[in-house]
Amino acid sequence: MVIDGDRHETSKEDIDFKDFVENLPVGIYQVNNEGKFVYCNKAMADILGFSNSRELIGKKIKDFYFNPADRERLINKMRKEKGRFLDETLHWKTRQNKEIYLSDSCQSIYDGNGKEVGVRGVLVEVWYRKSFDEMNEGIYLIGSDHETIAKVNHAVARMFGYNHPEELEGLKINKFYKNPEDIKKFRDMLFSEGRLENYPIEMVKKDREEFVISVNASLIKDEDGKIIGREGTFREITEEYKIRKILEDMPTGAYQVKRKDGKDRLSYCNKAFAEMFGYSTEEVIEKEARVFHADEIVLNKFKNKLKQADEKGGSLLDYRLHVKKKTGERFWVDIDSQMLKDHKGSIIGRQGTLRDVTIKAQLEYIIRRREDIQRFSHRFMAPIMSIKSSSDTLAEEVRESIKGKPLEDSSKVLKESQGDAFYLLKTIKNLSKEFLNILEELIKSKEGNIISQLSQFTQELREYSNEYRIDDIIELRETHRKIKNCLTGNFASKPNNQATREDFRQVLDYIEMLDKFYILYIVQTITNTSKIAYTEVENLRSYLSGWDQDKKRRNEPYKYRRVNLSECIKEVVNIYQIYAFEKGISTDISVDPFLRIAVSREDFLKMLHNLVQNAVKYSYTRRGNIRIRVEKFAKNIEIEIENYGVGILPDEIESGKIYEYGYRGKLSYDWNRTGSGIGLSEALKIAKKHGGNISITSKPVEDPKGEEKKPYLTRVKVRLPRYHD
Repeated sequence: MVIDGDRHETSKEDIDFKDFVENLPVGIYQVNNEGKFVYCNKAMADILGFSNSRELIGKKIKDFYFNPADRERLINKMRKEKGRFLDETLHWKTRQNKEIYLSDSCQSIYDGNGKEVGVRGVLVEVWYRKSFDEMNEGIYLIGSDHETIAKVNHAVARMFGYNHPEELEGLKINKFYKNPEDIKKFRDMLFSEGRLENYPIEMVKKDREEFVISVNASLIKDEDGKIIGREGTFREITEEYKIRKILEDMPTGAYQVKRKDGKDRLSYCNKAFAEMFGYSTEEVIEKEARVFHADEIVLNKFKNKLKQADEKGGSLLDYRLHVKKKTGERFWVDIDSQMLKDHKGSIIGRQGTLRDVTIKAQLEYIIRRREDIQRFSHRFMAPIMSIKSSSDTLAEEVRESIKGKPLEDSSKVLKESQGDAFYLLKTIKNLSKEFLNILEELIKSKEGNIISQLSQFTQELREYSNEYRIDDIIELRETHRKIKNCLTGNFASKPNNQATREDFRQVLDYIEMLDKFYILYIVQTITNTSKIAYTEVENLRSYLSGWDQDKKRRNEPYKYRRVNLSECIKEVVNIYQIYAFEKGISTDISVDPFLRIAVSREDFLKMLHNLVQNAVKYSYTRRGNIRIRVEKFAKNIEIEIENYGVGILPDEIESGKIYEYGYRGKLSYDWNRTGSGIGLSEALKIAKKHGGNISITSKPVEDPKGEEKKPYLTRVKVRLPRYHD
């Protein structure tokens, strides 16, 4: 038997030893200086895929290393270790090229002169090492200094661009981090949590190529609880990370739901999804999917639709879904979803993307209703115009009947009150006071039962004559009627003398005249209200039709005509004068009474309606006044409307948001004022079509009364050309 290269006689003990070695369950081998097998037992031959040991004799041992360079490295290591080493696990291959892992314990053989003549050793097939190194996942161990790589498998070596794990072992892990700040961040989090799962880290390979790994890590502690290192696994997720990075940066929500513990739970979501529902990403993970749906009925309907789509071999696309935020607020999303399946085709969850379409849904609802509203506005416009026309006709007839006694300057009064309900109201008040004086003088100078009855009405007249409210005007008129009935029913037809007859006739004439002014006031109020309603409906029609659907009218040039600017402004102000008075607000107009400009009169008045109405609506009650100033330039005029009250924020003006259709200023919502957010948009549109523009300033002012809501001084300036070709 050859063991050390020398021949000697075979004894009984040698034969017994040979049988012992031949039948050992581990591989025994010896190679010469050339690395050729000169002996191996049966187990060695079996390990390397040979039917008997004779077939292996003469073969070179390095041919069976998976990486032939490992043989040279092992010999060098053995020489450093004084000719022997134990339990070195290496990657081998069999005769059939099957990969195996063997633990090699070997030593050098020397001749009588001390010259190295070969190597002999024992090989054991290492099953646990085979599992360790054949895993696609990287396995690693970091030493007690938390920097030095103590042990890695072949998967780690391959990922980092090395041929063998030993090339990595002993190196500092920190050199492989792409971003140095990630070193401390990862370590601090691991020390805080004790364990991390699926933690992404950007790394670099040996050649500095960048890649991404997902790490599972845990701390290693000794018996005293002292941390002596860390261990774990990781896998490369470079492509997955790129995709996830894209998902994270997407403005649309992305999610994945998996079945866990009998419930559908969120296993992944991107930042957009979490923010859409008012959560952090951490809060969403593992949360039941049902909490994101508006209710169970909505959820079940969605799941049925998804199931139907899957049964047809497709995905559920653009499905409108009602969902809810963390706060409970409901909103709408369009969702694209598909079933998530395992390798056997079994459904294990669902995944997809979604988009917040709440505003879109609202607009679609408005669009669906637009035709109905437009039809309504068209139908509504006809009676408004009819009311306006009828009230104008009635007002003119009443005016004609008023002219003459007992109001000597009735023509002047009627001219001044043209279109001005507030002027009529003041006229009624003044006439009522005059009438009260006449009645009181009559009572003082006469006696009798009728005089006693008339004196009972004077207190009512005093009470109502000082008020301007419409209810008080109605009560005042009712008292006048009582007086008229008293005179005509009992005594007016049979007076005691001619003087009394004339006195009573004067009273009756005043009552008749006042009654006509009452009617004129009511008619004028109806007329003004119909004009306001007309403007509002026109605004609504313009808004609903939209610019694109109203191109014909938009592109039609205005038919300009020269108008008296002062008369136009006063016509509009008169309509809103009564509403300003009810709020305790005065109006102050400063304009050249002879200034004329070329405008489309109907549209120009509509623009003024919107601006004056806003000034009245957003003014403080019983505070300040509305000032309208007109400045004349060579080619332009500038109309400035100023009011004191609810302001407009600077960013709303600078961004132009205040001019957007349907937008109402943030401060206006605190004041219980109705509004459509259309008037200013329409005004700007009309100004621009005239070749002009609108600018706004709104600044807070000092308030000596210290009102809780800070007042603003708001100025709206309309700049228009004076002439048009």
